[in-house]
Amino acid sequence: MLVMEHGEPNVVQANNGGFIVEDDFIVSPKLSNLSRATFRNMKLRGRSGPQPGCRRYILDNNSPGNGWLLLGWIAEERVVGSGRVYKCYYDPSGRIYRTQYEVLHAWEQSGLVLLDMFSWLFSTTGSSSSLSNRGSF
Repeated sequence: MLVMEHGEPNVVQANNGGFIVEDDFIVSPKLSNLSRATFRNMKLRGRSGPQPGCRRYILDNNSPGNGWLLLGWIAEERVVGSGRVYKCYYDPSGRIYRTQYEVLHAWEQSGLVLLDMFSWLFSTTGSSSSLSNRGSF
């Protein structure tokens, strides 16, 4: 059940899990301040609104399954009417990355070395060639 908060017409508090509905997004209440800034930047970049029957969740490294994200990076999970989940990621400037591989590549290009992350990915995929074919995790 959703309950409208007073004074904020586009922010709704959800009773199940504490998620907040904000501007057609379902936002984790655990978002860090850096992740909230990224969320604002993402919205400023003018991403298209949701399709009918689509739910859009905003999560960060405090959310289960997203602990690998750096501070300030967020994940968006879109659940469409059929139940299929599409996932994409945003850097602190609000730029979109469509796969986990693209995020890791961007980090590598910026000089960030993640030895543990790469060893985890290669141990779960078997080889680097299969990593690029997996798409969104």
